[in-house]
Amino acid sequence: MRHAEKGTEPANDPPLTPAGEQRALALRAKLKSKPVAAIFTTDTRRTRATVAPLAAALKLTPQVYNPRQLTELATQIKQTYAGKTVVVVGHSNTILETAEALGATRPVPTIGDAEFNYLLEVKVPAQGASTAKATRYGAGQK
Repeated sequence: MRHAEKGTEPANDPPLTPAGEQRALALRAKLKSKPVAAIFTTDTRRTRATVAPLAAALKLTPQVYNPRQLTELATQIKQTYAGKTVVVVGHSNTILETAEALGATRPVPTIGDAEFNYLLEVKVPAQGASTAKATRYGAGQK
């Protein structure tokens, strides 16, 4: 999924806005009953804050990944978490690429800079092609 709504300052690593904090709580509500085995996040305030309520509810420590190394992330997920549910929080320019690294086709062509409510579900079967579908969650879902 993409991180929740972010502020504008500081430009290089802004925190979540109040709307983003509410979206992070909506994410927790949506996923807290799922059997999540691991959580991955990039090393930015906005991604860490987006997943923090869910991680606390599930008593999981998010693992930091490099968004420039999505093939390595996909390999780690496939090897270590096969058959399990994993949450990955990224950015508008990485979440579709993450789905592709996992072997799925993009479920939507792009995710705009102002779209914070996408949640992608990627299924990676033992055999055959991976699939991805896009849903929306929290305030502003369509």
